[in-house]
This record gives sequence, C-alpha cells and structure tokens, in this order.
Amino acid sequence: IETGDKITPWWRVVNREGIISTTCLEHPTHLQASLLQKEGIEVINERDLLRVDMEKYLWDKVKR
Repeated sequence: IETGDKITPWWRVVNREGIISTTCLEHPTHLQASLLQKEGIEVINERDLLRVDMEKYLWDKVKR
C-alpha cells in the first residue's frame, strides 16, 4: 500500500477495529499476526479473532 512517498507493508494493514481480517490464502491471518509480533506489536486473540489495540498502535499523522 502506498502512502505518499512510502510503501506500507501489507501485514501492517488491519481493519478499523484492529482486527486482522485478511482472507487471502497467500497471506493468512496467523502469518500477519506473526509478522506484526516480530515488529513488537501485541496481537490479542479474542474468541478466535486476532486484533491489535488501535488506541495503542494507530498511527496519527497529526501527532507526528
């Protein structure tokens, strides 16, 4: 995903609720969770839904 002059890796993209919602067979949810965890992002497993805390990890362009 392109954001201005930078490309955001696919595994950093979650839905607006922070849920890993990929349905791509090449990029399954457990792979996305693993890649996020390697970057120090905590992935929460709630009733078989993998998600990240958006209040903690949401990038806010205005704050930076």
